[in-house]
Amino acid sequence: NQATVVTTASGANTVVSTWASATDASGANGSTYCIYAFSYDGTVSSTIATTTVTLDNTAPSSTDFTGFTAASTTLTPAWSTATGASTYTVSSTADSDVTTSSLSYPFTSLTPNTEYTFQILATDSYGNATSYSTATGTYTIPAKPLSVTAAASGPSAIKVSWTANNNPAGTSYVVYNASKGVAYTATTSTSKIITGVSSASSYYFTVRAIYNSDNVSYVSSDASNTVTPPAQSNNVVMTITSSTAQVAIPFSFSTDPTETHHVTLDSLTDTHATLTIQSVPVTVSLAAGESQNIDTSGNGRNDTTVTMNSVSSGSASFSLIAIPQNAGTVFGNAPTVDTKYAKAVSINTEAENTSLRDVTLTLSINGSTLMAVSNDPSFIDVSYEDYSPTKQWTLTEGNGTKVVYVKFRAANGSTIIYTDTITLTGQSFDDPDALPADTTTDSPEYTEQTCPLNTEHAYKAPGSAGVYYITQSCTKRPFKSSRTYFTYFPTWNSVTVTTQEKLTNIPNDTLNFMPAGPLYDPQYGALVKTTSDPKVYLLLNDKKYWITDEDVFTTLNYDWTWIEDIDQRLLDKYTTAEEIQDKTTHPQYTLIKYTNNAKVYRLEPNPTDNALTLKRHILNEAIFKSLGFRMDRIVTVPDTEVYADGEVLDAVE
Repeated sequence: NQATVVTTASGANTVVSTWASATDASGANGSTYCIYAFSYDGTVSSTIATTTVTLDNTAPSSTDFTGFTAASTTLTPAWSTATGASTYTVSSTADSDVTTSSLSYPFTSLTPNTEYTFQILATDSYGNATSYSTATGTYTIPAKPLSVTAAASGPSAIKVSWTANNNPAGTSYVVYNASKGVAYTATTSTSKIITGVSSASSYYFTVRAIYNSDNVSYVSSDASNTVTPPAQSNNVVMTITSSTAQVAIPFSFSTDPTETHHVTLDSLTDTHATLTIQSVPVTVSLAAGESQNIDTSGNGRNDTTVTMNSVSSGSASFSLIAIPQNAGTVFGNAPTVDTKYAKAVSINTEAENTSLRDVTLTLSINGSTLMAVSNDPSFIDVSYEDYSPTKQWTLTEGNGTKVVYVKFRAANGSTIIYTDTITLTGQSFDDPDALPADTTTDSPEYTEQTCPLNTEHAYKAPGSAGVYYITQSCTKRPFKSSRTYFTYFPTWNSVTVTTQEKLTNIPNDTLNFMPAGPLYDPQYGALVKTTSDPKVYLLLNDKKYWITDEDVFTTLNYDWTWIEDIDQRLLDKYTTAEEIQDKTTHPQYTLIKYTNNAKVYRLEPNPTDNALTLKRHILNEAIFKSLGFRMDRIVTVPDTEVYADGEVLDAVE
């Protein structure tokens, strides 16, 4: 059969002819065909040229999946051999299309406990392909829950917490009491309150991540720490997260161990937590540091002090303290907060953190004649002392958020307890009894690129006074004072209002406080460090001097209470100067004074030889302040540390 005619000009020509064999020989399957050609000038035909070709226009046999090998982040489908196939193409929701000559292929970097669909087709060496197979769905398995911890929440309850390890929201978890062989009802949260435990027993737990594929199979975590609920006492300290709101948690006091009460977290905002305490229900709404005496038995006698230790959008930590049942305590008017001040108790003038255990308490109470101070709500071995508006106090050892309890007593015998918190850092170990870190459960894991809010910006929710800073790693830190806020932003106009849902979904940063920001003026002679580096620097003029070790620090009479935590961006504004290693002299531009001498000097380079140091007397306090110097950064040096006298500093230079 003549396939095609090509007309050419006279002379030598290259002739191309295309045969649509897929149409004309659609059934060809390895058959041999003869192709011939001849030329014709209109009168005479040339001799015939021939060649042969093997044609295959038949697709391979069909293929389909024979099974899947699943891991938490990997799915490996396998499939049957297709007769005549040379390659296989897998199309899936796990990745872009993949072509391989193998009979299996691993898809990696997947999300745990998530369904993916797959289809496959076979292709032969001639390009003939089958249709895609019917779509098949299968799941990755859950990831193993990590960081399982158990913490007593009073004598009758234990809070079990864990991290999702990239399991998606909606994954079900079952807490298993491995010490007693009891499994509890499933939750989609990453914490659960276990009630009905006894202070006479020890407990440890595992957490099971349930397969979304069958809602039965599971992957189990490692065991938690062993926890023993405390024996009943006259106080209970609890931390409840937003994920366990509306759960009634039992508690009782040693003063009446047979009577069980319950506390429920009703609601939570950035600044207040609302609790219901019962037998006879009493609802209180308190901010951090606030307290209220209540009657939980309905007999007209106050029997419990509720003190809110800390509160955020993610959790509330509070103390329930039994009130001794005597007439003055029960019926008298308790001391009240001085309304001129924001808080009844303030540690280091509302500081958020400290690297020293010794702190200063500021107390603002009306009607108190006596007070008792304790690091523990039981006030064991603590005696009353005369009320004073300030008191020096020592925190317990170890890193963590500390609570200081102050019981105020009126002349009629009535009492009330107030608290404040501060985070102790820079210690050699972590305090296991410190308040738990503030974490919001069920938060997605974000990066700077996927963060739903702009990093290094300030946000608040509608109707809320709480303002949060979004870090580069897409976590949030609360601004606990306006003073700290204005070290990051010049005005309140920098705060963006976002939805409560978006703000809640941003995980709380583990630091839980804000160091001084890039706009902060540490003033002259400040001692600073960043939260990510223990190095302590002395700031003088526009330079930073690293104090190389603790011995140098103490020998030069620097004070540990002077150290301030600052943002790395603020530290980067200062030029690196020489290291401070010499224990016998202080760096130039240091403010010094001598024992038993009121004169204050600044050390400066000798104008004729910068390698030599002289001291210049600062004439008076007005000059001192006009130069931006700080009274609390004057170093007292021994008389043996001698410098030549320079000109008196009697004017701003």
